[in-house]
Amino acid sequence: MIDESKANLKRLGLADQFELICADIFDESFSLPEEVDCVVLSYTLTCFINKRESLVEILRQCSKQIKDDGYILITDFSYPNQPKEDWFFGMYTAT
Repeated sequence: MIDESKANLKRLGLADQFELICADIFDESFSLPEEVDCVVLSYTLTCFINKRESLVEILRQCSKQIKDDGYILITDFSYPNQPKEDWFFGMYTAT
């Protein structure tokens, strides 16, 4: 995914304006050398979060990495009408 993002930025002539970093947000020791403008969570909430505490921890980790006027961009699935209860939620996070 990061390679595709780099290619898209290059194609748009924006590659020199971004530094893309792929990291494990669950790694509590992770720290960037400096705060960033934006943290992107792509399908993280749907695919990896199965309890409120995990959600709080991920958002806390993100907030440690961004500038005071920075953003957390969340891209995720939307939930369709479910044909039966618990059809979609937990599809990837069921234990």
